[in-house]
Amino acid sequence: MSALAHTGIGILRARQGRYVEAIRHQIVALSKRSAQGESFRENAEELYEIRVRIGRKAFADAARTLVNEDSMTNLTEILDARPPDTPSRGLPGRPGSV
Repeated sequence: MSALAHTGIGILRARQGRYVEAIRHQIVALSKRSAQGESFRENAEELYEIRVRIGRKAFADAARTLVNEDSMTNLTEILDARPPDTPSRGLPGRPGSV
């Protein structure tokens, strides 16, 4: 593998590490709000903004890394983060369809 390829892999890992830390920071903040009686889903907008900024695949990879590291169980909520007023995507003609 060339030096350029190693550099590229290093850059990708560094970016993923930053994403993991950003997601971790938001989840901790959301968990604190949830402990005060607010719904996780109602406060998921910050996670949605990160997902939009970095892309769904990078977000999913970073979230999986975080879940594996921290043994978190709410991967579905993390991956499905969206602003509270956005309906979930379903099949056309079924409840939850966009």
